Amino acid sequence: MGYEPDVARLATFTGIWVAAAAAPGGNSAFTVSISSRYGFGAGLVGALGFVTALMTYLAVVAFGLDFAESQFRPLLNVLRWIGVGYLLYLAVKLWQADGGARLDGAFETAAYRKIYLQGALICFTNPKVMIFIAVVFPQTVVAEQPLVPQLLVLGLCGALSSFAVHATYSLLGHTLG
Repeated sequence: MGYEPDVARLATFTGIWVAAAAAPGGNSAFTVSISSRYGFGAGLVGALGFVTALMTYLAVVAFGLDFAESQFRPLLNVLRWIGVGYLLYLAVKLWQADGGARLDGAFETAAYRKIYLQGALICFTNPKVMIFIAVVFPQTVVAEQPLVPQLLVLGLCGALSSFAVHATYSLLGHTLG
C-alpha cells in the first residue's frame, strides 16, 4: 500500500494553511517589524525560524500528538505562557523603540542568528500555530494510507506556504522601512 497524494485534499490544506499564515498575529507582526528595521533578508531569516518550529511540530504530530499532549501537558502549558510573555516583551520593545524615520533609507545591521532563534521561539510558542496543527493536520491525514509520507508532503506544503507568506510580509516590512 503506497501513498498517492489527493490533489484536491492537498490544495484545500494548502489554501487553509496560507489563510492561517496570512492572518495577522505574532509571526506576521515579527516579520514586518524585523524586515522594516533590518531589511528583507532579515525577514526571510525569521521566516526560516518559523519553518523550523513548524517542522518541529510536524515531528510531534508524527510521533503522536495525543501521546505528547498527555505526557507533556505541563510543559506545553509552560511553553504557551512563555510565548505569551515573549510576545508581550516584544510588544513593549517595539513600543519603546525609536520611531524616528530613517531618511537615508538605510537599515540597521542584523544579527541573523538572533532573528532566526526569535522567529523559531515565536512560532513554537504561538497558540494559533499549536491549535492549527492540532486541528488541521489530523483532519487532512487519510487513515488508510501510510502516515509518514502524508505528513512529509503536508509538512513540505505547509513550510513552503508559510515561507512564501512571510516572504511577502518581509517585503511589506522592507518597503515600510
